[in-house]
Amino acid sequence: MKHSFHLAIVLLVLASCGRTIQEDPPRDLVEHRIEPCTQWCTAQFSPECGRIDEQAYPSAQECAEDCAAVSPVYAWDWARRADGTDACVDEWIAAAACIDALTCTEQRAFFRRPGTSTDYPCKEELEARRACFRTTPGLEPTDD
Repeated sequence: MKHSFHLAIVLLVLASCGRTIQEDPPRDLVEHRIEPCTQWCTAQFSPECGRIDEQAYPSAQECAEDCAAVSPVYAWDWARRADGTDACVDEWIAAAACIDALTCTEQRAFFRRPGTSTDYPCKEELEARRACFRTTPGLEPTDD
């Protein structure tokens, strides 16, 4: 009896020690979004070169996953068409590659510029991305 009581306590303790934290299921990522999203978010989260204001994500990894996800919570302007394809892939890739190629000083100028700044690195690439989104039929323009 004494052994079965101890066994019951051990089993109860083991059962209560099981993992109870619910993990989010893996998200569907769009393959062609992964590299530019990773480039963009890694640069943005750089402690020396990236943004210094409040971030919408706790980490560069979560930022990149949300950017590359099929149904992101945060709106990333990939210009998703009704057929499920992205209209602005080339423009996104060009903008992310431009930011990735910047020196740390240039990245700081990009990510830490005031909202009223009219001259900043990679402006041409970002304008092309915005123009793509604005001119893709059936999509609502944004002000990102």
